[in-house]
Amino acid sequence: NRGTVDVLAAALRDSDPVVRGVAADALGTIGTGAASTVPELIKSLEDSSEEVRSRAADALYLVGTPEAKKAAEAYVKKSRKG
Repeated sequence: NRGTVDVLAAALRDSDPVVRGVAADALGTIGTGAASTVPELIKSLEDSSEEVRSRAADALYLVGTPEAKKAAEAYVKKSRKG
């Protein structure tokens, strides 16, 4: 449902990293239905919380669009180097 996806996308900007992480997890669970949130999830790869960054990368992979998978793969490569 579009309303749910919109609420979860907004939650990616919450001040609480736990909320941001749970939102990323939920968007990943929705999968392709959350494709509209790919830009927000990509921004979450720069989150101050490592946990949120990791969950956003997982969510991007699960959403599965080419842009999402490319961003998730780039994040994984970057994290392995650093």
